Amino acid sequence: MTFLAIFPFGCKESKKEYKTTETPTSRFIASTEKNLKIWTDENAINPEDFKVSNHNIIWATDSLCVINFRAIGENGFGGHVRNEFQYFNIKINGIVYEWCDNERNGNGVLDNVKDGFKYDMMINDKNKTLMRLMKDTTKAGRIYTNAFVDVCDDYNSIGVFKSGKIVK
Repeated sequence: MTFLAIFPFGCKESKKEYKTTETPTSRFIASTEKNLKIWTDENAINPEDFKVSNHNIIWATDSLCVINFRAIGENGFGGHVRNEFQYFNIKINGIVYEWCDNERNGNGVLDNVKDGFKYDMMINDKNKTLMRLMKDTTKAGRIYTNAFVDVCDDYNSIGVFKSGKIVK
């Protein structure tokens, strides 16, 4: 009898805490997904009706996260439209830009620059950041360069090019 009374006090159940290791990449992915939610709330005609499906992170590093998704939402006439989108956040010199496009071809930024004319103008002007990025000929380097060209706003003053929006 004494043994039973003492046993619960003599034995401690150890509680193990499992902590997930956060990496710079996982933090950037979480931030990009949060920014995507904000973007949809700000840009959807009816945010409650805007449905995202096939959400797929196709590229993720600590400075670039690319998400492809399909969305169905209300259009200006009260009907519904379905589009394929590509949304990404890119960190350039400590500033985070966002870009969303529903006219992507294939894998969008993973395959090419959205606007080849803008890219050519930047090469002509010997844009310092672009020239530095072009030295990295790896796949990751090419993708980052494509994303940089898409969000770069230096050439937006002539009113032709779409550029990225600063989110942080």
